[in-house]
Amino acid sequence: MLACAFLCFVPAYSAYAFELPDTSKPASLTMVLKSSDDGGKVAAGAEITCYLVAELKTSNGIVSYELTDGYDKCGLDLDNKISQSQIDDLMDHTLENKLTGISAKSDKDGKVVFSSMK
Repeated sequence: MLACAFLCFVPAYSAYAFELPDTSKPASLTMVLKSSDDGGKVAAGAEITCYLVAELKTSNGIVSYELTDGYDKCGLDLDNKISQSQIDDLMDHTLENKLTGISAKSDKDGKVVFSSMK
């Protein structure tokens, strides 16, 4: 079973001004799993688990991220660039603390869809 922790910190920008993300709308994630060392062969039937590590918050036009329960004591600093070593530590924290996520399997084309991230 593959386990993935997703950290996505990309606010929406318009051409002229910053647009605040609409946190009332549900979030979704779609990806296609391909092998990097097998000519891009798709990974059909792979189980992926997605963990909610941080939530986006908006207040008075300011966007911030807050670690969720279970991750609030993991030591991850969301104000700085996150390294591969920190991601590895985050996965260790997830497994050691038996934190749960949502799981989905890729289809025959390697496509995985998480329709509700909340």
